[in-house]
Amino acid sequence: VIKMYGQSLVYDIVMKETQKQLDDYIKDENLNILGSPLVSKSQKTYTFLPSFTEDYVFAFDIGMVPPFELNDFNAHVFDKYESEIDDAYVAEEKAAILKQYSQDVDSDKANEESHLVFGAVELENGAVKEEGATSTFKSAAMDLNMDTFGKAITDFAVGDHFDVNIFEVEKNLSKELVIKYLINDQKETTGLFRLEVKNIQNKALPTLDQEFFDKLFGPDIVHSEEEFDGKIKESIASFKNTQSEAILYKDFQTYMIENNQVQLPEDFLKRVIAENKKENDNHVTSQKEYENTFRHLKWVEIKRKLIQTYPVDVQEKDIREYFFNKLQRDYGQYLQYIGADKVRELIEKSLKDSDQVYTAYDHLETEFLFQAVRKDLTLNNVVLSRTDFAKKVEANQAHDHDHDHEGHDHSHDHNHDHDHDHEGHEHNHDHEGHDHSHDHNHDHGHAH
Repeated sequence: VIKMYGQSLVYDIVMKETQKQLDDYIKDENLNILGSPLVSKSQKTYTFLPSFTEDYVFAFDIGMVPPFELNDFNAHVFDKYESEIDDAYVAEEKAAILKQYSQDVDSDKANEESHLVFGAVELENGAVKEEGATSTFKSAAMDLNMDTFGKAITDFAVGDHFDVNIFEVEKNLSKELVIKYLINDQKETTGLFRLEVKNIQNKALPTLDQEFFDKLFGPDIVHSEEEFDGKIKESIASFKNTQSEAILYKDFQTYMIENNQVQLPEDFLKRVIAENKKENDNHVTSQKEYENTFRHLKWVEIKRKLIQTYPVDVQEKDIREYFFNKLQRDYGQYLQYIGADKVRELIEKSLKDSDQVYTAYDHLETEFLFQAVRKDLTLNNVVLSRTDFAKKVEANQAHDHDHDHEGHDHSHDHNHDHDHDHEGHEHNHDHEGHDHSHDHNHDHGHAH
């Protein structure tokens, strides 16, 4: 047994005792160290045998953070940016919301946003082919290749006929998808079809009545179009304030990093980085990466000092709420269809993942800390145009990207941008025929 397991057994015992003594020493001496100790380059190599009678002596290198005092930030004036929200901005958002809640209604005439239902019969020598392919399909007007039809979409009407090459009906549909969605997987065809417009559906905006307001905001909250506009403006203002707070946080963080002298053991840290990069031998750490890492570690020490003055208490309920909010961001309006039991299951799964819990804790600790610190900041409110404010947000996000090692990022948690493009599309194949129309699907965050 000694011959088979003696060496590994001695190794396990020695390593366990060494780790314990090292941890106890750091704790007893109240050492403020960066990262984990590294085995010294001068460490002697041992053969772990049961018959070994000498003392095992281990040497470690540690990175110490010398004591430092935070500079007072109370005298500094931080700009707090706000975005103008004019009537045109509210009108844009209102139009987007109404479009989102619009419904298809039958119509005799088409427009550029119509959906058209076609009946298709295969042709041969200019006539309907006997026992030829037939189908019914639905297309969005914006997807049609108008050169194939020879007239503008606004001239389409129910009952119109067109003799066409079926593979040229839509602009961006491959031959395989045409066969699958337009002619019901009927592969042996001439490709020539006569299309008849069976139905035209246009978008009808919702009526601004109490039923619509209740659907959007909850019962008896909004009672008029004026109040509706006010709610939209509140929603925009709330989101813009979230972006503004993200900029303020980043400005505060930058000020603290640049105005406090924290002497880090750079040689030790470079060795730590090198040790962590060993698994990727082809990667060469750039000077920029070193600088970002040092900047992040400097902020970690500053944050630790701030917490001594502004204590924070992150509890389990806060972490649960963090994971729930993350699910809301990830799933959006579809979270309601998952079910409460599944949501709880996903949250419990996240709570069992130590990496996710650490990320959540670090995020919340920083968020709670800034909430406390913010009360003592001296602010100068600056109102910017919508364009200039957007530039500030963009610059702040670019700064986050450049320093993505700096830990918490207030801006990335808010996935609702009122400046977004309302013209996104989602393919939705639903053949009855087949419907490969594009449905606009935006959640403006107004519904409760």
